[in-house]
Amino acid sequence: MQAQPTPGYHFGRSIIADIQMLQDLLNKRLRDLKVMWDRNVNAPQVLSGFTSVTEEMYYKIISEGGFITDPNPNAKAQKLLEPPPEHYLEELEFIWKMFDEASGFSPIMSGQGEPGVRAGVHAQTLVRTSSPRLIDQAARIERQLADAGYVGLRIMQAMDAFIYKSDNGQEFLLSQLPENFQVMVDSHSASPAFAEDNRQVAIALARAGAIDAEDLVHMLHPPGAELIIKRLRDRKKEQAKAAQEQDQKELIRDVLRLPARKGGGGGRAPK
Repeated sequence: MQAQPTPGYHFGRSIIADIQMLQDLLNKRLRDLKVMWDRNVNAPQVLSGFTSVTEEMYYKIISEGGFITDPNPNAKAQKLLEPPPEHYLEELEFIWKMFDEASGFSPIMSGQGEPGVRAGVHAQTLVRTSSPRLIDQAARIERQLADAGYVGLRIMQAMDAFIYKSDNGQEFLLSQLPENFQVMVDSHSASPAFAEDNRQVAIALARAGAIDAEDLVHMLHPPGAELIIKRLRDRKKEQAKAAQEQDQKELIRDVLRLPARKGGGGGRAPK
């Protein structure tokens, strides 16, 4: 699959290439902070004014709860601490922000708030205007997956001898499928970035009568979609059966109401 096709490259341009330098920079900054932190935890000390300092006395100073005494009142021990550089948190936040910019995820696309957004319609508009790059890559991969699925189904037609069964119990082989079939992949519509738009389109089509209830379920992808479709089909069968029985009853009623034939007074109505 090629999300970013590049001439001369079989797999196209890797998305990791856009953030590789940022990742290296972030790793270096975090490693520097760790080195500074570890050094400050066990920082070297300057001992001044002591009559003499042996190795044993030094380890007493740096050990937990250790202490030494010296007759010189001016003796002191001072740690050589190295504070982190100024504005290091701002630099880290800037690097993380660049990650979002390079990957195409603005704060609104990551589920975070934006200053000045106070209505759902405004937020949804920002999502739509922030998502063209993601939509383009998702649609490109979907087309490639559909092509791969078509080739895979063609191979199964030639090699698969399994007997499949339809919903109405009819058995068939994949080789018996019509020649003009198509394979379609629809996955990016489940993303929160596109779900609301697809939902509004599906509802509008259903109200216009362009799709039926089963098509609407397929487009909305609600939880338990397969169970909903099964129950919908069962209700359709029951309604069709009830309508057929009602038609038969009306037909019998109409036959019973037919007038008697001429000259055959007292004729009996057919059963």
